[in-house]
Amino acid sequence: MKKIYLIFFFALVSQILLAQEKSSYHHCSGAKVKNANLQFKKSNIGKNIDIQYQRLFFEINPSALYVKGNTQVYFKTLESLHAFTLDFFHSLNADSILYHHQKITSTHSGNELKIELGITLAAQTLDSVQIFFQGIPQGEGSTDGFNQHYHGISPAIFTLSEPYGAREWFPCKQDLDDKIDSIDIFVKTQKAYRAAANGLLISEIEQDGYKTYHWKHRHPIAAYLIAIAVTNYKFYSDYAHLSENDSVEILNYLYPENFENLKPQIAITKDLVEHFSQLFIKYPFSDEKYGHAQFGWGGGMEHQTMSFMGAWNFSIIAHELAHQWFGDFITCGSWKDIWLNEGFATYLESLAYEHFYGYSSYQSDVANNFTMALRSPNGSVYVDDTTNIGRIFSGNLSYAKGGSVLHMLRKQIGDEAFFSGVKNYLADPDLAHGYAKTHHLQAHLEAASGKELDDFFTDWIFGKGFPNYTLYWSQDQQNIMNFQILQTQSDASVDFFQMTVPVRIANGNVDTTIYLKHDYSGQTFYVPIDFRAAVVQLDPENHILKGNSIVGFISFLNSDKNLLLAPNPVKDFCRVYLQNDFYFSDIELFTIKGERVKKLQAGYYSNFIEFDLSDLAKGNYLLKLKTENEIFTNLIIKQ
Repeated sequence: MKKIYLIFFFALVSQILLAQEKSSYHHCSGAKVKNANLQFKKSNIGKNIDIQYQRLFFEINPSALYVKGNTQVYFKTLESLHAFTLDFFHSLNADSILYHHQKITSTHSGNELKIELGITLAAQTLDSVQIFFQGIPQGEGSTDGFNQHYHGISPAIFTLSEPYGAREWFPCKQDLDDKIDSIDIFVKTQKAYRAAANGLLISEIEQDGYKTYHWKHRHPIAAYLIAIAVTNYKFYSDYAHLSENDSVEILNYLYPENFENLKPQIAITKDLVEHFSQLFIKYPFSDEKYGHAQFGWGGGMEHQTMSFMGAWNFSIIAHELAHQWFGDFITCGSWKDIWLNEGFATYLESLAYEHFYGYSSYQSDVANNFTMALRSPNGSVYVDDTTNIGRIFSGNLSYAKGGSVLHMLRKQIGDEAFFSGVKNYLADPDLAHGYAKTHHLQAHLEAASGKELDDFFTDWIFGKGFPNYTLYWSQDQQNIMNFQILQTQSDASVDFFQMTVPVRIANGNVDTTIYLKHDYSGQTFYVPIDFRAAVVQLDPENHILKGNSIVGFISFLNSDKNLLLAPNPVKDFCRVYLQNDFYFSDIELFTIKGERVKKLQAGYYSNFIEFDLSDLAKGNYLLKLKTENEIFTNLIIKQ
């Protein structure tokens, strides 16, 4: 029988107080891993316009790494202007730009296309330009945004633009503050091939040996989530049922040679769509579709309404689908906050395991994330260098630690508050189909839980590393448990992680889990239980991301003998007070590892002993006092 106590303890702070000095496996796209050392500078491109709509037309031959097309950009001016700029890679050429059907001048310098309108437009004016372009999309060091490869003997073209690759194949604003309100994508290619893209397939028109595919998407979209893929796809549809009269198409574009083998693996998608819709909010693009397009990377990329997939296991299918809520519907408002995309998608993998395979599978997945996060003891979830792609998409930090933080939040505030807060975050009209930053999520979780979470977010998102714990325990004749929890940190950026620490107590017949609100290192708790303890475990179910954890039994100086050790922590002199005279035959001091460091004066009767510890290094020691009939030990903390 297992009993659970909710924070059942008497936080009677003893004299013992330790003063601490304050001080892959990537699921998403290969591009996030491939060019990890590339450097990008922040941009102010396009800050004076808001793109309302973009019509994109491409001519694609899958056998050639080449793009040709044009885009009609409809924009609203945010201030009075006569020119504006777009992101456009230097390897491409802007053949001509039309404004009201007239050619206008432009300057293409570096990766910036400056468009001169020839007139001045007032603020809040709606207008448009059409840009004709072509070239070889050579990315930073290789082809990132626009890729060509072969599967078997068949050629394929696919795009993958996160984070900075959209400009490598069409003129755009690839910032994280202006979503395009809607798009139409037209792809012309040889009739032997099919084109996959965002939204709904409206038409496929054949003419002179070519086909033109028209995809329409009527939801706001970030530039990096726009995508096309062209090859000899074979396709089929499945359907997720969100209610009795509401279903969403799951459209799958697969390489013909993999078609039959992949269908059984993809079948779980409809169940995942239904589960995530019940757990959070309805699939955000249910009026269009969800789907997969096979592509030439080993991972996956969450293009809006159609993830591009190179692997097909349960985890990655769940991960890329999860991004439709966390990353596409609500997108991180800065690459510093990428954990709002990747941390959530990683954690929803764990939730999928919990729902479909049980809580033990959830725990195993969380433990795997912990293992990865612990590999970066000096890293923060919050990205400190957005010019480095490898740092943005750190598997240990943005993914595993981000997911671990969400697991910890769930355990710290409880299931009801956690899921309610996340649902409210997704339902927030100021965030829906837009951008969010960390403080937006924090506000919703605080409102749902009634708890102030500043310390948690400061430590776990913006701070670095994780805690290491040492737990000492004893039990007196009245079965009162005495606990002392010590904490160190893996990085000096966090002075102390304030956490509710689960402690399991068992004896083979009964076990109890108590929750201790740990506010400072060296804090002591007294907890009455109704059985003799044999085993004590600190956080056995991984509620807390933690490093080394040590649990030790200590026979503390017995209160019934009226023995008192003070001061503790100690700087120089320490004293033992006794109610009656005792004969001390031996007094020794040991390290926690059991190495003796000092033997003190002994061999006399007294009720008061004083000894000098000023020569000892800072740390934790065990004092052993031997009388005629008993041996007492006590933890000493040297400051």
